[in-house]
Amino acid sequence: LQIKKGTVLTTYTGGGGGFEDSLERDPENVLNDVKNRYVSIEKAKDDYKVSITADLEIDQSATQKLRNNWNFGVKNKPQIIKRYKKW
Repeated sequence: LQIKKGTVLTTYTGGGGGFEDSLERDPENVLNDVKNRYVSIEKAKDDYKVSITADLEIDQSATQKLRNNWNFGVKNKPQIIKRYKKW
């Protein structure tokens, strides 16, 4: 592969923090990530506030409690700065 001087290369990689607030991620999508081994059950709980059982099912009640408790009392919730184009 030859690259000419002045050429700009852009790459996209997975596994980063993402673009959106993690609490906006649909719990079903988080479950799919766990099933596909992109995210562990522990990380689903810690990062996305989604409780997943050992049988790989969403515990809806626990998930709602996790998400409600995370927002409770947060005066200065981090703001997500959106500077990207959706493709």
